Amino acid sequence: MNLEDHVIFKNSSIRESLSKIDLNKNGFLLVFDQDTKIIGLVTDGDIRRYLLKNDDLNQKIENCVNRDFIYSDLNYTYEEIYKKLDSKIKVIPILDDSKKLVSIITKNNIPERQEHEFYARSKSPVRISFGGGGSDTTEYFKDNLGAVINSTISIYSHASLYKRKDTKIVIDSLDLDKKCEYDNISQFEKKDDDFKLFRALMKIIKPKF
Repeated sequence: MNLEDHVIFKNSSIRESLSKIDLNKNGFLLVFDQDTKIIGLVTDGDIRRYLLKNDDLNQKIENCVNRDFIYSDLNYTYEEIYKKLDSKIKVIPILDDSKKLVSIITKNNIPERQEHEFYARSKSPVRISFGGGGSDTTEYFKDNLGAVINSTISIYSHASLYKRKDTKIVIDSLDLDKKCEYDNISQFEKKDDDFKLFRALMKIIKPKF
């Protein structure tokens, strides 16, 4: 992502800002002061709402700025980023200690972790929900009160993950007693079989390997 396409100075006009938003195709700009420190974030929605009350495109963009915006510092964790992007937040600026812009993270450009050859195994107890299921998800409880009653039982789900050196995807389900093999992610995404949950997960993660 080109940072220059997503920043503008606070004294710039709303008209100029709208043109820049149209060019970057991401619907937002980060607004700087003259010392190149970020004072806030503005979206095309922020501008439209402001223009409904003040329809002068030559006004300064700082009049529309959201100064209470979400950002992270250079010590961010992947868990922190994923959790923030799990809500309605579309963009997270990464700022250094002096509040200067280092990078911008969106759902489409989350940095990849450095990985080595590995395999992973997991074990998780089965959970039975007695009520309130779904109100413990981020999308719900960030705006509403969640209330869930559940319990785990002494039955476990097991999973093993092996990273391959080729492009194939192999899923072996012991509980369904089914095994499927795909030549690559593209083929896997087009299939219509019993592994729809995995397919939905791939659409969210969008792996590049």
